[in-house]
Amino acid sequence: MTEKKKFIVYAAVIVSVFIYVALSEVMERWVELFQISKDLSKKEQMISDPAELGLKRTALVEKKTILAAAIIKSGGKYEQSQSGILEFLNESARINDIRVESLIPIEPAPAHQIRDIGFKVSFSAPFHRIGAFLNALENGTLTIRMRRLELTIQSRGSSTLNVNAEGAAYILPKKYFE
Repeated sequence: MTEKKKFIVYAAVIVSVFIYVALSEVMERWVELFQISKDLSKKEQMISDPAELGLKRTALVEKKTILAAAIIKSGGKYEQSQSGILEFLNESARINDIRVESLIPIEPAPAHQIRDIGFKVSFSAPFHRIGAFLNALENGTLTIRMRRLELTIQSRGSSTLNVNAEGAAYILPKKYFE
């Protein structure tokens, strides 16, 4: 092969590699850049359109009203307060034939949007009744989460267990129901 033909082949290979790199790497980045630009312009439109934000705010206020009504309705006879939570715990224990030995409220966390009211409860009952009681709390009208549950056997051969539990109930301040 002559020098001229070798040069043309090398030039063709170099141009082909350049075109391949340009199409595979650079074009991918350009497509990605255009996609990011399109997403950014959509976000700018959402931010800068006060009418649309007003409509979203109105929709959220309507949802809040519906959810607050659902909370009030599902709360039944127990109010969204510390005394309502203690009343709910006592009623659930009574229904499940559990004698509460102590029920101590824990200082509530600082009131933000949702209040976290803690409690400690001690009682003795057979295992099945303990399960029924915990199920009643979990499926009850107030939102309760058990943080700690300690079960000990009352005495050897006994089916009764001593229970020390710690939990928290979550309530919304009254301003959210207005």
